[in-house]
Amino acid sequence: MRRRLPLLLAVAVVAASGWFALTLPDPVPIAGGEPRITRLFIPAIKAECRQRAGVQESADIGYTFTPDGALTTIDRSGALTGIDSARLARFNSCLARYPIEPIRAVPQDHYTRNLLYDYDVDVLAPCLAARVDALPPIPARSDFVVRLFSWDPFRALALRHPLDELLQLARACPAIPPFLAGG
Repeated sequence: MRRRLPLLLAVAVVAASGWFALTLPDPVPIAGGEPRITRLFIPAIKAECRQRAGVQESADIGYTFTPDGALTTIDRSGALTGIDSARLARFNSCLARYPIEPIRAVPQDHYTRNLLYDYDVDVLAPCLAARVDALPPIPARSDFVVRLFSWDPFRALALRHPLDELLQLARACPAIPPFLAGG
């Protein structure tokens, strides 16, 4: 019996190791493909597209989303806004280039929250800190995991950076790790 116990323990350790190897997420790459464009980017997208299409800042334009998630004006002909139809078409074409991701539910389980916190601290924050000056402070692990505080540095960055810089930052430093984004 005493000889079987170490053997059983060894088998259990090997089985547990195999299970963890199959269930834990893959290592997180720092740079990814297409950037994740969230609703935080909308003011920068509007400003960029207004400039490209030559639409005045003072123009009162209503917006909605297409079924694909792209921002679009509610005015198609220019009748509502007084913007000529060609300029409005260029504006809408520009807006369509930036589909907005749907809002994702924030993970609530402690295991996933811990993984997300580790990603934010070990990958996202250093990646962004190497590229921008000031980042908002990261909450304590206990606040992040248990009290569900969030840390979204792109919320602060979207206020200070133009769209092209935001897209470069989002491409280089994905806000959501691939194991949560489905990548």
